[in-house]
Amino acid sequence: STSTTSTSTTSTSTTSTSTGYNIQQSSAEAIGDPHIKTLDGRSYTLVSQGTFLLWHLAMETEWPFQSGGESEFKRAPVEWQIYAHYSGHQSFTKGLLLVDISGGSHKMLEITSQKCEWRARKGHQEWIAVKSSDSELISLDAAGNDVTTFNLVTTNGAKFHNQVHMNMKTKVGKTDIAVLRLSCRPNHNLNLHLTMERRSDMKQVEGEVKMARKALSTLQTSTSTDSEFKAAKKWQDLGGSDEAAAYLHRVDELMLIQADMSKLQECNSQEEKEFEKTCSKHLRAMGSHAIAEATFTDFLSDCIYDMCRGAGETAAELAAELLASTAS
Repeated sequence: STSTTSTSTTSTSTTSTSTGYNIQQSSAEAIGDPHIKTLDGRSYTLVSQGTFLLWHLAMETEWPFQSGGESEFKRAPVEWQIYAHYSGHQSFTKGLLLVDISGGSHKMLEITSQKCEWRARKGHQEWIAVKSSDSELISLDAAGNDVTTFNLVTTNGAKFHNQVHMNMKTKVGKTDIAVLRLSCRPNHNLNLHLTMERRSDMKQVEGEVKMARKALSTLQTSTSTDSEFKAAKKWQDLGGSDEAAAYLHRVDELMLIQADMSKLQECNSQEEKEFEKTCSKHLRAMGSHAIAEATFTDFLSDCIYDMCRGAGETAAELAAELLASTAS
C-alpha cells in the first residue's frame, strides 16, 4: 500500500470580483504514494505514516440580515479540519476525517478505503451512513443560524459521494470555500483533490498543504516527515469513529508486515515505458482534453511512480477517476 498526497497548483490569473475578493484557483491533492505539493506549488515526498492534519481553516464570516427595517450583519466563527491517515511503507491514503466546529457546533464526516462509504455524526449522536444521492450537513450557531454546510454530491457515475462542498454563509449568500473531490476503490486507497478560489482564505490555511512552508525545498526530490502536522491524538479523539480507527489500525499492522517482507520496488526503463502506456491509456480515456496539460502531466508522473512501486493498474484507474472529477 502507498499513499500520496499531491497538492498541485492550478492558478488562473488573479481577478478581483465585485465582492472584493481576489480569485486565484489553487488545488491540493493526495494521490498514490505520498507526492505532496502545497497550495503554492512546493513539492515533496512524505516519508512517514500515521494520521496528519492535511488542511485546517479557521476564520470569521458575516452575512446580512434585516433588523427593524435596517440591514445589519451577523458574525460567526468558522473552523474546518481535514485529517488524512497514511498507511504502509509507501503510505497510501486509507482514511479521511472532516471536522466542522463552526459556530460552536460539531459535525464530522468520515470515509475509509475499506468500503468507500461516507459516515456522518453531529455532536455526540450516533454515526450514520450517508446514503441519499445528494446530502447536506448544516452547522448552526447558538442562535440557530445555519453558518456552514457540508454538501455531498455524486458526479461522473461514481458509486459514492465523490465531491464534498464546504460552504459558508457570506455577504453574497452561501459560498463554496473549498471543494473536495475523491476517487476510492474498496480495500485499496483514496485519492483526493482539494480546490480553493479565494486568495484570502488560502493564506489562512494550516496543515500539510499550507502555503509558504519555508522548510521545503523547491526541488521535486525534496522529502519531509511532516512531524509538525502529525496528530498527537488518536483517531477517535480527533472526532473519528471506533470502527474506522480499528480498520486503520489493522491496515497499519498489515502494512508493517509487508514492509518487513519486501523492499521498495524500482522500475527499469522498459517497465517505466510500459507503465507510462497504461497510465496514459486510463487518464486519456477519462476526457483529459478538458484538463490543463500541467495537471495531466502531474497525474501521469505520479501514476507511473506508483505503478513502479507495485501499486498495480488500480492506481491508474483511481488517478483517472480523480482527474475526470476535477473537470466537473
